[in-house]
Amino acid sequence: FYFQRTSHNRAVFLSQGNQKESLNYFLKCLEIQEQIKDPTIGITITNIGNIYNQQKKYSKANYYYKKALKIMSSFKLVN
Repeated sequence: FYFQRTSHNRAVFLSQGNQKESLNYFLKCLEIQEQIKDPTIGITITNIGNIYNQQKKYSKANYYYKKALKIMSSFKLVN
């Protein structure tokens, strides 16, 4: 429930342009996803990178993009 609620809240914060609150929710989601080994963690990490990119914090954005790429490249796509 917490993860679903957090996902909804971060979407609302992003749509309202509140990047700081959205980033806080993404980071909380990331902690939870790491604990439960959620396979969709790469999406959350990419979204964190997107927020840093929007904030022109390119070094942090690049860090999260590389982290997401490493995780997502380990998945095998099924046709």
